[in-house]
Amino acid sequence: MTKTQDKTQPTTPLTVNEYVESLTGYEEDGILKHFGAEVLDLLTTRPIKAGRGLIYVDRKRGGDNDTDAVKAAMSLSMRDVDAYFTPEPVEVDPDEPETPEGKDDSQAA
Repeated sequence: MTKTQDKTQPTTPLTVNEYVESLTGYEEDGILKHFGAEVLDLLTTRPIKAGRGLIYVDRKRGGDNDTDAVKAAMSLSMRDVDAYFTPEPVEVDPDEPETPEGKDDSQAA
């Protein structure tokens, strides 16, 4: 069964970084097997392919078998891959960060 994706809303509530942090070793191996590289390498060299790997994992978690999960990830447009994940939060005021990442970047007063 194929999920219908609403093009205006992310499919997963997780950001790419949150999704990567949630991966198990088995899921990392699945990305390596089906997408040809480690997910962290793909993130720096081929980010859309990394997104496809994460979509593959999301589909597997949703019950798809390997073949269907790969087909679902590979059949999406680049735009749809990018829209699949919740956007990373943007720090509006670096002096008052809202995310843990932003707190590392704030200047001491």
